[in-house]
Amino acid sequence: MKQATCHPERAHHSKGLCKVCASAAWWAAHPDYSRAWHAAHPDYWGARYAGREEYYRTRYAANKGRIAIQQQAYRLANREKEAATRRTWCAANPERQLGYNRLRRARKFGAIGSITSDQWASIKATYAWRCAYCGKMPALLTQDHVIPLALGGSHTPANIVPACLSCNSRKGNRPPTRLPSKRLLL
Repeated sequence: MKQATCHPERAHHSKGLCKVCASAAWWAAHPDYSRAWHAAHPDYWGARYAGREEYYRTRYAANKGRIAIQQQAYRLANREKEAATRRTWCAANPERQLGYNRLRRARKFGAIGSITSDQWASIKATYAWRCAYCGKMPALLTQDHVIPLALGGSHTPANIVPACLSCNSRKGNRPPTRLPSKRLLL
């Protein structure tokens, strides 16, 4: 078997190139072929994968360990690229990133439930965008768990009130019986 000139460790496929390089050369020589074909077949991928969710779920479950190892190897090999992608996403989605951080903290404590950004906006509107403890209208309201996560509180809308940063820090992880809660609507 002949060896490729581009990658000597691979077998010769066409014109002295390995299969990967030969394919890349063909696509480079025919740039409009893909666009024309996809324009003529717009629903190809949707029809091909429609109704196969269960198949992909079982396939993932059967290969979960192997996939995890591949993903970890990719992340280790591309740390800078992954970090840059993450920084870009966080800069473009600060509210969602904050929500992920809150949910992660709740899971660390073993708390049940979650809260969406719409539910958080509704809670802030219920309190007229004011702190539940001091009544001030700060620039930034934080989520305060009335029954703290450290004491077994849940991460649900029923257990969360808006609080300014100073009131939230002052309360800490004390139970609600020791709160100056004149405005608490629970």
